Amino acid sequence: LDVDGFGVDRREDGVEVGLGEVIAVAAAPSRGRLATAAGLGVNLLSRLPLTVAKYRNQEMTARIRELVARARPHLLHCDSLQASVNIPTELGIPAVLTEHNVEWVIWDRYAAQTRNPATRFALADQARKMRRYEMAASIFSSCISSLTSA
Repeated sequence: LDVDGFGVDRREDGVEVGLGEVIAVAAAPSRGRLATAAGLGVNLLSRLPLTVAKYRNQEMTARIRELVARARPHLLHCDSLQASVNIPTELGIPAVLTEHNVEWVIWDRYAAQTRNPATRFALADQARKMRRYEMAASIFSSCISSLTSA
């Protein structure tokens, strides 16, 4: 995961100084297909969709809190739904979430097109979890920008 303070000068020790206007949060590249397939079974017990749960990172959440407290940005930009799992809810600044897709619809379509009943069940479970998560994420954000439509 990547946290960046835009408009904030960086010193050699990595500490940001100056007044930041925006902090951007983005997710790291995802795991391969095999790891995702194996994770679907384990994820049946989780309330979070797999593509969100695998990005949960307490160090990231702590770093975001630290950056917001130090830089006092005007805005937090979360570049993906997956990275949003690390955004603390009590920051006290507006947040913008960019959703590159309406994720639950993609999972739902995969489930509908899958012939294997076990796989269809797992994918439909992901669609339900993703829809619930996307609705919850819309509450935390001041604005959501979707790059595709359902």
